Amino acid sequence: MALLLVPEFFGLKCMAQEMDDEAILSAIKEYPYRAAACHSPYYFSSEISYTPTPKGYTAFYISHFGRHGSRYQTRGSEVYDGVVALLDSLHAAKSLTAEGDSLRMELRHIQQAHVGMDGMLTRRGSAEHTGIARRLAARTPTVFRQHDRKIVGCTSTTVQRTIQSMAGFIAGLPSAGSGLDFHINCGFDTDNISRPTDKPLAREVLDSLIAAEEKVMSPSDDELNGLRSRLFVGYKASQDVLFKLFLASAPAGCLDIQVNPLRFFSSQELLSFYKKRDVSFNAKYGTFAPTRSGMANNGKKWLRLIVDDADRALDGNGHCADFRFAHDGNVGPTMNLLGIGGYAFPAFKDAPYRYWQSFRQICMASNLQLEFYKNVKSDVIVKALFNEEEVVFPGLEAIDKVYFKWDDVRRFFIGKCEDVHEVPDYYASYLEGKAAQIRQLQKTEIDGFYFITDMHFPVNCGFSASLLEALGHMAEKRLIVYGGDALTYVDDFDEGLAMQISALEQMRGVSPVLWARGNHDIVNYTGRKQWITKERKTLPAWESAKVLARFRPMRAVSNEVDPYTSYFYYDNPGKKVRYIVFDTTDTVQDDNMQGGLSDTQLRWVVEKAILGAPKGYGLVFVSHIPFLGEKKKIPAEDALSSFSEHSTFKLGEKTYDFASRQDLRMICVVCGHRHRDYSLRFPGGQAQINVTADCNYEDIKRAKGTVEEQSFDYVSISMDGRIRTVRIGKGEDRQF
Repeated sequence: MALLLVPEFFGLKCMAQEMDDEAILSAIKEYPYRAAACHSPYYFSSEISYTPTPKGYTAFYISHFGRHGSRYQTRGSEVYDGVVALLDSLHAAKSLTAEGDSLRMELRHIQQAHVGMDGMLTRRGSAEHTGIARRLAARTPTVFRQHDRKIVGCTSTTVQRTIQSMAGFIAGLPSAGSGLDFHINCGFDTDNISRPTDKPLAREVLDSLIAAEEKVMSPSDDELNGLRSRLFVGYKASQDVLFKLFLASAPAGCLDIQVNPLRFFSSQELLSFYKKRDVSFNAKYGTFAPTRSGMANNGKKWLRLIVDDADRALDGNGHCADFRFAHDGNVGPTMNLLGIGGYAFPAFKDAPYRYWQSFRQICMASNLQLEFYKNVKSDVIVKALFNEEEVVFPGLEAIDKVYFKWDDVRRFFIGKCEDVHEVPDYYASYLEGKAAQIRQLQKTEIDGFYFITDMHFPVNCGFSASLLEALGHMAEKRLIVYGGDALTYVDDFDEGLAMQISALEQMRGVSPVLWARGNHDIVNYTGRKQWITKERKTLPAWESAKVLARFRPMRAVSNEVDPYTSYFYYDNPGKKVRYIVFDTTDTVQDDNMQGGLSDTQLRWVVEKAILGAPKGYGLVFVSHIPFLGEKKKIPAEDALSSFSEHSTFKLGEKTYDFASRQDLRMICVVCGHRHRDYSLRFPGGQAQINVTADCNYEDIKRAKGTVEEQSFDYVSISMDGRIRTVRIGKGEDRQF
């Protein structure tokens, strides 16, 4: 009979590089429903041991991404109606043996159980997730006992089996008396901007490859004669009929009914059918060499989501865990993209099933778990488990066997789904010198930040992100302020947007990123704010705002009633510095050059961001388009000029008295747009610092292949009242 409990006797090791036919046959003999391939129930071995946590580290955050649990067939009528009708007709013709008739009755029982249940989770499937959650909580009890991290994010796709899997998982967590706050969401936001080369293989190409390989993996006719004689009398069943009988029988291990149709197949016959069945899943979700790279692209948006959630959790959103529940078509490609554990080895055409086995790599409830740990210094390390077995990250240096620095793992993840450039050798000694300058300034500064602007992809040498990442490790980490204009006019919109996201994703791994939207990031045609490209392919304003918000730190505060713009403030409370980011594109002109500010934005900035700042704070203002020196006056110029000398400012019928906040001080304004270095002064003497573009336009003449091919600043706010900048790339250090 099919087991209803999650089996704990499966001793397979996920890290095995190759299983020969004898090893797979032995595994099938141990538990025949492994032959069900992707439809094999979840297995967990009680013999699994875990590496002790490094001394001084405590678990504080969990990231989980899993497939739904055991389920009914998604198209039960297609699977069972024809098979049962055939067996019924053979029964009437007395063409079935006693064994054949027993198989018929069991398949009829399964057919009836599927009425109204196609694709639904079984009780067993729910129990699988409950068990996974209980074991996770037992391994990492400190995660769910934190006073400052009580939120558990739980998200599933909209399909019933993933929703019920999520419910089963939650049931296994220590919620009673712990005060956990479950944020439950049904419906992944799977919007994704991909390059054309990121698309998976075309369906017709995939189907053709699968059909050809299935033909190679099909058993010979002679291999099935024993099965024919056991089931039929005077009926020469075709191989196709026998395979359909297998397909109808194999999922029984996932069900809640007491049937065991695979007992009518020998272990060798199950192995033969498994080889053929495994082809489709290996080609779609596994490491099958001809399809692997194309199908792995389906994992990019999911890997980005894992990184996004971890970034927000580490930034302080109160989450102790994020759990996601999806499908084999989501988990498989993501694991394949990562290439860890059993996904590290390519499956070649001669015998793909030997290198990647669907019954152990993408079984029901298969899952990737990341356990995050930190010490008193807030150093963060992470351990990965696939199907609850520890796995390592190839090419990364572990700090202790299976524990890795999160910074390294994060970059490994981003490198799998984005274009991540390594720092060229010619920057090595140059960067060390710049890092030494920055470290020296950091000894006596109030605060500091990196300011980079006008990257204008694809007209960019492309190494800024990796340089910022390197500096983040060579000196103390600081905020990254991005002055806007990620794009230029590009022929392919998806390609351009994907390039800018690649760079910003990598930078965000170094420190929080504050993005001031530029005129090339948004434009107003017929009253609508839209992304622009050369051919006017556009993204609506709300999507534009959503992309920018993706990179905004959790502690950033924006105007919730004005969602299509991107102005906000961000506090560094330890340094008593507030960064106020303007959106100078919210009334951008049709000539795509002059920016402006709506009264709504300006009023919010004055009332909430400036006058609402805590006592004793210094304010840094960030904008793409400069406020001083423009031919057309920017509305915020008067407001900042008045604040700079603590006088009054009138907006509409209301007058604001900055003299009432003598405890606040204006530090500076940083901006881009003009593609050159210069500075101007506000009435109070504070500097508007314009920084040249990081792009490689012809008129800027960046020297490719040298340390002058990029250009951005480290801005240090010193205790002596001066602002000092360190130029990385072409340009000079400055002082204000």
